[in-house]
Amino acid sequence: TLLDASQSLGHIQFKVDEIQADIIAFTGHKALHGPPGTGGLYVSPEIELDQIFVGGTGVRSDLMLHPQEMPTRHEAGTPNLPAFYGLSTALEWHNQNHKEFCKKADDLTNKLIKGLKDIPNVEVFDNFDNSMRVPIVSFRIKGWEIEEVGYILNQSFGIICRTGLHCAPLIHKAIGSFPDGTIRFSLSGFNTYSEVETAVDAVRKIAK
Repeated sequence: TLLDASQSLGHIQFKVDEIQADIIAFTGHKALHGPPGTGGLYVSPEIELDQIFVGGTGVRSDLMLHPQEMPTRHEAGTPNLPAFYGLSTALEWHNQNHKEFCKKADDLTNKLIKGLKDIPNVEVFDNFDNSMRVPIVSFRIKGWEIEEVGYILNQSFGIICRTGLHCAPLIHKAIGSFPDGTIRFSLSGFNTYSEVETAVDAVRKIAK
């Protein structure tokens, strides 16, 4: 089983041995607030992945073939050490501030969902277990093209969002928003309550 934890890791805590996943992929630049281009891949000891890249490792220069031990087996070439140090620092900060930071993000998300639901013709996709929710809110406005709403939010209100299928067409099929997708607001503890109010007011003006 492969678990894509790109959106959840950093906000939802879990233990590898409790979720029964063979492989867990995550990115560093979302909820972990690390540098873009960073991420990680957990691989169960019972899984042996084929090598895709081979070459120098700086570790076993005596070998004529690429080392087979993990993680060197999948780390050919010069590692991006500056980015990894950035991710490491982000993880340290996150571990120190996780509880308070995520509590604020949850509060902001609840405020945003409530505000959007109060607007006529706005459909918010939130029919799931709130205990497993991340600070991402997807919605659409009846009678409006998804991309058009995103364009207006950006150009007229200075609000950046993402529109469409968000690299996850199967999820949109599951929630009933395929093939158009949704408008998505992504929040974090760095956002403010006034920013949420501004976003809700902007959607209200578009939807009226």
